[in-house]
Amino acid sequence: MLINSGFIDKFQLNFFINKLYKMLALIHKIHYYSCMFLIIILVLIVINIGLIALVIFNPKLTKSFSGKILVFITLFILPVLTVVFSITLQFHNSKTTQFCLSCHIMEPYGRSLLIDDERYIPAYHYQNNLISQEDACFTCHTTYTLFGDINAKLSGLGHFFNYYLGGKYEHIKLKNSFNNRECLHCHGEARIFLEGETHNPIMEKLVNNEQSCLHCHGPFHSVESLDHFKFWQKEEAK
Repeated sequence: MLINSGFIDKFQLNFFINKLYKMLALIHKIHYYSCMFLIIILVLIVINIGLIALVIFNPKLTKSFSGKILVFITLFILPVLTVVFSITLQFHNSKTTQFCLSCHIMEPYGRSLLIDDERYIPAYHYQNNLISQEDACFTCHTTYTLFGDINAKLSGLGHFFNYYLGGKYEHIKLKNSFNNRECLHCHGEARIFLEGETHNPIMEKLVNNEQSCLHCHGPFHSVESLDHFKFWQKEEAK
């Protein structure tokens, strides 16, 4: 039975275009830096595979000094660089809201960001882009100190091991009380905060974390009562 080669070419072209479209759509959702690191990692892998193939099919290269350097780069330098960039990529991706909400237990907290009520602090900040929607969880729940990122990651690893090795639990809570530092990182230099009649009398207490911002501001996620809320549905720009 004869097969129309033109049909095959057209089918293969449509298949390729469809795959390319899906790839571009995926990249569009990835942060710029994540995409950059991903490209670097792929380039390093391709170069490393090419050098390994070169050494395997031309073993005489290893006899010269330059050949030994090439083998060293192939077997040690490039793999190490690939691992470093891979860890950096994952380190960056772990800041994203999508990453935080990928755990089943975090799903209601993701829904709470869409509560259609401006009184709810996380929802109001998220929906009005007062914080980056892509890094919403990390922005408010990391510690803005010299090693804040590292502390946040270590804490995250602790949650991971506790969840999978220490027995599953239905409710989660902050390990430590929420520090005003996380609020003041953004609001501390805002005019509405500095000149606010409510804040001025207690400014020193707020800065020193002696009186919590949460004492007056709230409510927050309220995951226990999500079934009673209406939710904002974001309309994509046409």
